[in-house]
Amino acid sequence: MALNDTTELISLARLRGSIPSNSPDWNLSALLAQASRELLSTHLPMLVAARGEYLVKTVDLPCVQGQRAYRLPARCAAVRGVQYLQADGGVRTLEEATPMDLSDAEVNLNRIGTPIRYVFTEHSLELFPLPQNAADSIRVKYHVRPSRLIDTANATTFSRAITGISPNTPVAGQTRLTFATLGSSFTGVTVDFVKATSPFDIMAFDVPVVSAPSGTQLDFASANLPADLAVGDWWSTSNYSPFPNMPVELHEPLALRLAAAVVTAKDPKLARNLEAEADAKEKRLLVGILAPRSKGNVKRLVGRDWRRL
Repeated sequence: MALNDTTELISLARLRGSIPSNSPDWNLSALLAQASRELLSTHLPMLVAARGEYLVKTVDLPCVQGQRAYRLPARCAAVRGVQYLQADGGVRTLEEATPMDLSDAEVNLNRIGTPIRYVFTEHSLELFPLPQNAADSIRVKYHVRPSRLIDTANATTFSRAITGISPNTPVAGQTRLTFATLGSSFTGVTVDFVKATSPFDIMAFDVPVVSAPSGTQLDFASANLPADLAVGDWWSTSNYSPFPNMPVELHEPLALRLAAAVVTAKDPKLARNLEAEADAKEKRLLVGILAPRSKGNVKRLVGRDWRRL
């Protein structure tokens, strides 16, 4: 068992909620699924609102001359900021607009120039004016959606600790990672790398495996691996993690909310007490640890009911 992993999380939730290990309705798989929902519904919005650098990534999207919409990364949960990078080195911070803003201003939506505004349309950004230079790019700073929680001993979705890192092996430009066990062939699959220390960041995701030379080794293109990857960090099947991807101080409140969700039908009073305890701990953490430490407004993704322009 790794420190602060899902095994520890579930053990605490069972203890606080008096949830028996042989419960027919709340087996390990069901508990992990519910914990993942609690993480997304409560703690992801909390981290986004805190505006700390938790699960924040940056991607540069190449421009296409005259193209209006640019799709955001699939794991983007909320956008922190958008910049327009010009080929000559100029950088412009783009301001968010709404479709109504542009309509009221009678903006020529088909004008080509240097973008100064953007709007959300489903899971894309639309730029106004339309880019005129294909050599420019759009830099998006965004919060990654936390991974689904996984049991470290799961036989179908894998997660293993890294025990060895060998750069330029077996050839220059590749890195061989060693694990205590793997148990299957993973050639052609994609994986995520998760830091084994708080806040359990998703360091890289959807990284393809080049080859699996043995039952304990995987080879990757070195350029695809995170620079700070270290022995003790974990590899997981894409979109899964053996750790809740958030500061360790929030792991106990997550366990409390999980326990409350399980016992709410049979013991409403205990559920309310657990939720109140979680709420109190989260409020203290927001003031003492997760308070805003960076400038810039978080811009959440709009829903599918927003009309296109």
